[in-house]
Amino acid sequence: MDPVSAVGVAAAALQFLDASIKAYNAFQEIRSSNESVTERNKQLEDNIRSAQSLRGSLPSASAPQGAIDPVSKLTTKCTLKADELLKLLKYVRGSGEDISSIRATLRAMKKEKRIKELHGFLKEDQDTLNQMISQELLPSINLLTVQQSREFANISSIAQKLIKEQIEQQRIHHATLTSKLDSIQHDMQLRNNADYQESTRKELLKSLWFPEIDQRRNEIKEPAPSTLHWLFEPPIKRAKSRYSPKWSDFREWLREDASTYWISGKAGSGKSTLMAHIVNDERTLEDLDAWSSGYKLEVLSFFFWRAGSSLQNSVLGLLRSLLYQLCVLQPAISDHICGSLSSLVGIPTWTEKCLLENITKAIQLNQGFRFCIFVDGLDEYRGLYDDLVDCIEKLTGFGHVKACVSSRPELELVNRFQDVKQLRLQDLNRGDIEKFVKQALAKTHLNEDQRTSLTRDVVCRAEGVFLWASLVTQALVKGSKAGDDEEIMQKRLDSLPRDMNQLFERILSDVEPVYRDSLGFYIQLMMMTTNWDDWIQKLRSIAAITAMLSTKDINSYEKFAEECERTRTQIINRSAGLLEVIQTDSLRINKWRRKGLKFIPNEPCFTLELKRLNRRRCTETEPCPTMLIYEKQCMTWIHRSAFEFFSDQKRLPVEFNLSDEETLRRIGEGYMRYIVAAPSLTHSSHSLNTDSRFDSLFSFLARRHNRYPDAVLVFLENIYSIYAQFDPFECHVADPTYADRVPLEIDEHIAPIAFWSKCAKFGLWSYLYPRIDCVLKDAVYESHITHLLLVSIRAGYGSKRAPGANFSPWVKGLVEDLYQRIIQGLEIGGVAQPTRYRCIEEVSSCYPLENPFQCVTWKEPVSVRYTRVMLYLLNVIISVERAGEARLLQESAAFSGLLSVTELYVALDLGLDRIYIQLSGEAFITARIKPQGVIGSCVSAAEVNGAVRILCFPSSMLKGEYSQLITLQPSTAISDQLLSLIEDCADATRYDKMFRMIPGMYQQREKVCKVLLEEIESAEQGLDGDQQLVAAACVKAGLLYPDGEHECAWRFQFRPSGWSSTG
Repeated sequence: MDPVSAVGVAAAALQFLDASIKAYNAFQEIRSSNESVTERNKQLEDNIRSAQSLRGSLPSASAPQGAIDPVSKLTTKCTLKADELLKLLKYVRGSGEDISSIRATLRAMKKEKRIKELHGFLKEDQDTLNQMISQELLPSINLLTVQQSREFANISSIAQKLIKEQIEQQRIHHATLTSKLDSIQHDMQLRNNADYQESTRKELLKSLWFPEIDQRRNEIKEPAPSTLHWLFEPPIKRAKSRYSPKWSDFREWLREDASTYWISGKAGSGKSTLMAHIVNDERTLEDLDAWSSGYKLEVLSFFFWRAGSSLQNSVLGLLRSLLYQLCVLQPAISDHICGSLSSLVGIPTWTEKCLLENITKAIQLNQGFRFCIFVDGLDEYRGLYDDLVDCIEKLTGFGHVKACVSSRPELELVNRFQDVKQLRLQDLNRGDIEKFVKQALAKTHLNEDQRTSLTRDVVCRAEGVFLWASLVTQALVKGSKAGDDEEIMQKRLDSLPRDMNQLFERILSDVEPVYRDSLGFYIQLMMMTTNWDDWIQKLRSIAAITAMLSTKDINSYEKFAEECERTRTQIINRSAGLLEVIQTDSLRINKWRRKGLKFIPNEPCFTLELKRLNRRRCTETEPCPTMLIYEKQCMTWIHRSAFEFFSDQKRLPVEFNLSDEETLRRIGEGYMRYIVAAPSLTHSSHSLNTDSRFDSLFSFLARRHNRYPDAVLVFLENIYSIYAQFDPFECHVADPTYADRVPLEIDEHIAPIAFWSKCAKFGLWSYLYPRIDCVLKDAVYESHITHLLLVSIRAGYGSKRAPGANFSPWVKGLVEDLYQRIIQGLEIGGVAQPTRYRCIEEVSSCYPLENPFQCVTWKEPVSVRYTRVMLYLLNVIISVERAGEARLLQESAAFSGLLSVTELYVALDLGLDRIYIQLSGEAFITARIKPQGVIGSCVSAAEVNGAVRILCFPSSMLKGEYSQLITLQPSTAISDQLLSLIEDCADATRYDKMFRMIPGMYQQREKVCKVLLEEIESAEQGLDGDQQLVAAACVKAGLLYPDGEHECAWRFQFRPSGWSSTG
C-alpha cells in the first residue's frame, strides 16, 4: 500500500476507534449515574450509530487478511475488536428490543468484564496507530506536494487534517531549528572572529612583505661619533659657526609644518646616512609629537637602492613597504583592507594602482592620526622621476601627512622641489667630515699640528663628498701604517684626484698585482649579480663565495666556518675600500629549533668533485651549525658610485685575467658545491633551505643561458642528476607564487617535476622545449602537466621580457599531451568510463579559487580525481586572461577540446541568492578576449555550445555537493538573455569583482525569470515535480532579488526521498 493510501486507511481507522471509545464512555456514564438515563441512553445510541456509520468507510474485516503491511494488519485487528465492542454495547442496551431496565442491568453485569477488556485493547491500538502515522507514514510523504496535488481533495477529511497539522509542526520545528543553528553559527563566528582576523592579517602582511624590504636601511652604517647633531640646531645658531649656508630649519619643519622637506646632496655626501639617522633619532619623534598635537603619530620610511632588486628601486616596492608598515603599526588598517577585499579569493597580486588606492584610503579613514614619511634616494628610482614625485604628492595631499625626501640634485627633481623647504648636504657637512678625518688620523703617528693640517686639506678638497674623504683618509692611514711621514702623506694626498671616478681609477691602479685576481673575481661576481632579484643576490654571501674560491676539499663545518672568516677578511683587505661586507639578517637559532624537517650530510664535505649525495634528516635536538651565519653575511658595493664606475668597463685602468665564462663556471660549480653540503631547513619562509638556494642558482643560470648556452647546459644536466637524489621534502618547499596554494603531492615522482618547474619558473624555454619528450615521460600524473603549464604561463607572461620563440610550442606541447591523457581516462579501449561531476566552491572547499569565480564544476572518471588538475587549469585560464593573452587558449584546438570533454564550467561572482550562473570555459575565454562591456555582446550562445548553465542550491550547506544541486541548461534564447544581464566591469589594474548584474534592469530580469520558469517544467530539463518546485523557488530568489534585498520565502530540506519545502 502506498504511503498516502496508508495514511487514509489509518486515519479512518482512528476515527472509527475514537467513536467506539466514545460509545463505551457513554455506557459507563449510564451505569454510574443515579439520574434519569433517558438522555444518556439517547447519547449512547447516537455514539453507536456514528461508529457504525464510520465502520462503513473501512474495508471489511476479511478483505486485508492476506495483507502484509503493518497498517493493514493493525487496522484489521483494531476494527475486529471495535466491532465486537459495539455489538456487546447494542446487546446490553437492547437495541431493537423492548427490555426492562432490570434486564439491561443484568446484561451489563454479565458482559462488563469483556467490555472493559475490549476497551483497554482499543486504547492500546489507538496509541499504536497514532504513533505509526506520526513517525512512519507522514515522514515518508512529501507533504507539501500532496497538499498541493489534485488528489488531496479525495483524501478523507481526517487524513487532510493530519497532513495539514504535520506540515504546520514541520514549519514550527524548522523555524526553531533554524533559529538554533543561527544562534550557534553566531556564537561560533564570535568565537572564531579573533582567530580569523589574525590569520587574514598574517596573509595580508605576507603578501606585502619582500626579503629586501629593510635591507638598504639596515646596510647603512652608523654615522661617525658626534656628527649630524647640527641638523637639530636652528640655522641662526649655526650661522655663528664657521659654516653658515642658508637652509630651512629642519626641526621647525618637524614640529610645525605639514609640507614636504627635501634633502639634496652630491653623490657620496652622506644623504642615506643622514636619513637613517633622522629616522632612528629620538629627537625626531619628540618633535613630530609636537606636530601631531595629541593625535597618534606613525612614522614610515623607505630607502631606494638602484643596485638592488627591482622592488628596491621601483614605486611598487615603495608602496608595498609603506602599506606593510601601516598594517603592522595599525592592525585596524589591515582589517579594513581585508574587508574591502572580501569579494576576492585570498590576497591579490599587488599593482601600483591598487596599492596606492589602499594606502590613500587608509590615510583618509584615519583622520585621528598624523603620518610622516621618510623616503631616501629618489634619484635611485629606475623610472621617470615625475612619476615618483607624483606618487609622493598623492600620499601627502592630505592635511595630516607630510614627507621628507632625499636625492641627488637631478634636474627633474630640482624643478619639482625648488619651492619646498630644503637643505643642501654638501654645504652643511664640512664639520662632520672634519670630525671624521680627525678621528681617523688620530690613529696615525702624526702630531696634532700635522693631523690638523692634513685634516684641513682633506675637508677642503672633499667639497662636501663624505665618500671621497673616507677613501682618501683610508689611503692616508694605510700609508701611515707603512711608515709614511708627514711629507709623504701630504704628497699622497696631493696626488689623489678630486673627481670620484678618477679616484676609483687611482685606487684600482694601486691594488697590488697579487690581489688583482681576487679583486677581479669579486668585481665580476658583483656585476653579474647586481640589479637582479633577491635570489641571485644570495650568490654574494660569504658562505657561497668561500665555496666558489675553495681549491681544496673542506671536510667539516668548523673548518668551513674558518675559511668563511678568512674570505670575509680578504674581501675587506683586497677590495681597496670599494666593497664591504654587511649582515643581511641574523641567524635565528629558534627557527632551526622549531619542529620541521632539517637536513645535513652524514659527512659534511665541500668537495671539488660532486659525488653521490649522502644527506640525512636531522634529529630534533641536533644543534644549529654555526657556519650558517656566513650565509647571512653578504658582499656589497661601498656606494652606488662604485657600481656606476664599474658599469663602464672602458674606464677600468686594469684588466682582470678571469673571463666572464670562467667566472660563470666558478660561480656555478662553487654554489652547487655549497648546496649539496650545506645544512637546510624546510620552513617555507626561511631562506636557509635547499629549494631557495636552487632558486638562486636557476635564476643566475637563466640570465646567462642565451650568452653561454653550452656552459649553462652542462650545469643544468648536472643539476638534473643531483636533484633526484635529494629528499623530496627537502627540494620542494611550497612557493605561494608558483605552486599557487594548490601544492603538488610530494611523492617519489616529485623530484624531476620540481626540476622542470624550476626551469619553467625562470624561463629556460630554449632548454625545456627540445627536451619536452623527457619532461612528459617524467610527468606521471595529469596534475604534473597542469602544474608545469601553470608555472610556465605565469613565468612567460609575468616577466617583463618577451618569453621567446620556444615558449609557445612548449606550452602547446603540454596542452596537447594533457588533452590526450584526459581523453584516455574518459575512454579506455574505446569504451566510455563511468563519470561523475565534481564541484568546488570557494567557502566550503579547502582549495581556494581564483577571483572572479565562486565555484567550478567539471566531469571526471569515477576512478580518479581531477581536483588539482582542474584547479591548475582554472588558474591557467585566469593567468593568461590577466596577461591579455586569452586568444592563445581560444586558438588552441587541444585546449578547447580539453574544456569540452571535461565540461569545465565556472560560476561568476555575481552575489546572487540560491543560484550560480555558470559560463563554460570556452565562453569565459571568449568573453575576456573581446572588449569589456555586456557579456551578451561578446558571447553568443548560438556560437558557443552550452555557454550558460545554472546551478540551484536551496541550502547553503549543500554548496559543493554537486549530486544534491539542481542543474538547469537554459535554451539558446534564454542563455543569450541571461548574458545580456551581466556586465564585465573589470579594471585591468585592479582585482575586485570582475562581473556584476547590470543595475536598473529589474524588468528584464523579471522577463527572463518568467521564461526560465516555463523552461524548468519542460521535459528537456529532466526534472521531477519536487525538483521543479525547488528550482523555481531558487531562480526567483536569484533573479528577482539579485542583491539579497529580500529573504527567499522558501526553506528547503533534503531527505533521502527528495526535496521538501516549508513556507
